[in-house]
Amino acid sequence: MAATMRGQTLTDFVVSTVTDAARRIVRESEVLEWSRRDQQAFAAALTNPPAPASKLMTAAAWPRDQAGTNG
Repeated sequence: MAATMRGQTLTDFVVSTVTDAARRIVRESEVLEWSRRDQQAFAAALTNPPAPASKLMTAAAWPRDQAGTNG
């Protein structure tokens, strides 16, 4: 009945339904895997951060260097 409601044959309905379910399962699995990897990378960065790059240090010092020159 559901296949008929969609205007599909029973075979087309079964194939499309199974394909949709398979895509959803794979997508959910990928999201969980990326979440675990992201958590591990984040924890590693917190516990062992890289040294700041020289451009970052220059950018961080810029507001202090400019203080008092605009007023």
